[in-house]
Amino acid sequence: SGYAIDHIKFLQYRMNTWMPNPNFGVDMSVEMGLLPLVALPALISALGVSIFNVQKILLVGWFLVLALSMYLFLRELFPKKDQWIIRLVGVFIYLFNFHLYSFFLQGEQAMLASYAILPLFTLLLYRFAIGKTGLLKTVVLLNVTYLFFNSGGIRGVPLIGPVILIGISIFIYFTLLNWRK
Repeated sequence: SGYAIDHIKFLQYRMNTWMPNPNFGVDMSVEMGLLPLVALPALISALGVSIFNVQKILLVGWFLVLALSMYLFLRELFPKKDQWIIRLVGVFIYLFNFHLYSFFLQGEQAMLASYAILPLFTLLLYRFAIGKTGLLKTVVLLNVTYLFFNSGGIRGVPLIGPVILIGISIFIYFTLLNWRK
């Protein structure tokens, strides 16, 4: 399960690159990318929220983050008021699938973060490619996005594969489009 029993102690273990508990210890340096994802439940738990309510808050929070990221992307593609049904159906299809449902139940925050980053990353690159945002603003927003939705650092690289492919596709598409002009 992706949910810890004691979130604060779990965060304290993750703050170090060496975990002394199992056998002779384990090198946790590849897990350092999970710190933002581990710190959030620890912060909620430190506020005095019970373990079950922390899980409920995380479930609802990730659900809202996923819905908002896809909605923002679809709002950019379909901005007219009469296209609201496309945005609604798109968010619904993105959120309600059995593949994603299992990650909600297991508490796989790294996988949910990779699902949240894909529409945001695509939105930011698309806005840059069509000239709506400048280079500096796009770079800062992409870095902030990767900070909070990093999919767990080194272990999350395979989860970020679709994001990398989308980035390359957008670059090639708009390069060819500009080259033809």
